[in-house]
Amino acid sequence: MRRGRSVVKARGAVRVVWAALLAVVLVGLVPGGVAWGADPGVEVRFSSSQVVTTNPQVILWNTETKDDDGYHSMVTATGRLTVPTGLGGRWFSVSLWTEYSNGGGTARFRVQHNGSLVAYVGTGQYIAGLNVVLWMADGDYVEASITGVTSGSVVNTDVVSRFAMAPLGGAGAGSAPCPTWAPTPTPTPTPSPTPTEGPCTVQVIGFAGTAADTLNLLLVAVVTVGALGLFLLGALAVAAAFRR
Repeated sequence: MRRGRSVVKARGAVRVVWAALLAVVLVGLVPGGVAWGADPGVEVRFSSSQVVTTNPQVILWNTETKDDDGYHSMVTATGRLTVPTGLGGRWFSVSLWTEYSNGGGTARFRVQHNGSLVAYVGTGQYIAGLNVVLWMADGDYVEASITGVTSGSVVNTDVVSRFAMAPLGGAGAGSAPCPTWAPTPTPTPTPSPTPTEGPCTVQVIGFAGTAADTLNLLLVAVVTVGALGLFLLGALAVAAAFRR
């Protein structure tokens, strides 16, 4: 009877050890989240119309349909959509949909990236829309403007004029190749594949990279030591249970 209880205790201890090891592995495999709101991106509109008096004239947006991460300000530079700190270094899709009251072949709506023209469309049919994909860093901004005319209005007669921007995937592996770094000192023989930075980092214990890589290696070491410690504790628990 005593022997049977010892076996039951031993099995219970083994289950505890395996559960602890599984938890450690899962914690190590779950990647860190991206600092985005619930649904990344922004869309702004204006509530009525904007009179055109200068050439070119930036469109000023006074309604935020959606802005979880602070791309747009309702106080300063209201015509801009600016990439918040920490969300740049990736491709963004930028779209514009507008209506001009006077039509005409000379009026054009355009999108500027950091003040430079990147796309435009004519308004001969009054309503115009365009989309452009841009690589944007933290602090980069886009604006929409109308040019070629000095009269008339940007209106909401048939469509709601709106300006939107949304990220296309994460940085590094999600949007562009990860930059490479040379291990210091160079190991012998040279590892394959070559270690890289970013979400696609290949962690090889013993290689020296940037401070971030060193921290990652330390975390790997801590997790490994912790797992071994849990295993040893479990082994001791099993041994103690059998001795009883």
